[in-house]
Amino acid sequence: MTDVVARACELLADRERKRVPLLQLVNESGFREAPALLTTEAATTYLGLHQELIQPWLIYSMNKRASKGWYIVGKAGQYEVGYVPIGQREVLRFEDRTRACAEFVVREVREIASMFPR
Repeated sequence: MTDVVARACELLADRERKRVPLLQLVNESGFREAPALLTTEAATTYLGLHQELIQPWLIYSMNKRASKGWYIVGKAGQYEVGYVPIGQREVLRFEDRTRACAEFVVREVREIASMFPR
């Protein structure tokens, strides 16, 4: 497992602990230098070993107040990862909470990095 994957999956825990913006943590994660390392498969593996990281991502998505961006929602064992405004991008559906969260983390980190290029 790479540090990039671990640091991306732990962004919310780091934000809580360090009290710094997510953009700063994305910049410190190594993602910009090696974006190919952050894959859904790698994030699924890491989150599978660190299940405690998943709920904060679900809460983060629910509390986002943005006119556009990625989201993840879960109901009755079904999870959806999509983009607001609806219809701009594909909507993905999962039964596996870990896989859904990994997909959201990868897309959210990429989105944050793309919104604020260096």
